[in-house]
Amino acid sequence: MEEWSVAHKVALWGFLGAVVFGVVGNRTQFCTMGAISDWINMGSLARFRSWLLAMGVALLAAQAMQAADWIDLSASMYLSSRLGLAGHIVGGFLFGVGMTLGAGCGQRTLVRVGGGNLKSLVVLLILGLTAYMTLRGLLAVVRIEVIEPLSIDVAKYGLAEQSLGTLMAWAIGADAGTTSIVVSLLIGLGL
Repeated sequence: MEEWSVAHKVALWGFLGAVVFGVVGNRTQFCTMGAISDWINMGSLARFRSWLLAMGVALLAAQAMQAADWIDLSASMYLSSRLGLAGHIVGGFLFGVGMTLGAGCGQRTLVRVGGGNLKSLVVLLILGLTAYMTLRGLLAVVRIEVIEPLSIDVAKYGLAEQSLGTLMAWAIGADAGTTSIVVSLLIGLGL
């Protein structure tokens, strides 16, 4: 039997992951906005705890894959040397407003699209278009000219990236690799 190409393997794993993602998301009603809404409106922390568990599992899984040399997290655009706190605040606020207007987070929108909800299809198209416009289109001008100048360049402090482990190691004067592992374990297991 012929060996599968990398593209075929990625497509297969992507499809299998999407099926699991869709089934679990549909059965559990997993949603960031729903978790916060349940907590605020009904006093129920069940979905919020599920959200924290998912975050902890994702953090530990990513670190395990990094340790096994399956992935290189340092190649991620999210670990650049520029810490964009203003972008995080503005983006988080706008994403929260969008979740409220769209009746759910991006994950919930994907699950609803899979179930045939046309409103969610429109929300998903607008979400994707806005994300692309922020990276490369009309909104990129605002991001580059207004938000990015407010970023903190951690390279000025001798740091290669803005990961929490690296920032903690710098603050306490420890080894970045060891500190990253310890911080990831503490946060991942604590969630």
